[in-house]
Amino acid sequence: MQEHTQLRFRSQHLQRVRSQDSSLSIAYTRLLSCNSMLQVGTITSLFTE
Repeated sequence: MQEHTQLRFRSQHLQRVRSQDSSLSIAYTRLLSCNSMLQVGTITSLFTE
C-alpha cells in the first residue's frame, strides 16, 4: 500500500517537473526571439546611420 502511494507521488512530481520544464523552454524561446529581434534592430540601425 505504501509502495503504491510512493509511486503515485513520484509520477505527480515528474509531471510537475515536466510542466516547469515546458514553461522554462517557452520563456527561453521567447528570450531568444527577443534577442534576435534586438540584434536585427541593432544591425539595421548600424546600416542606416
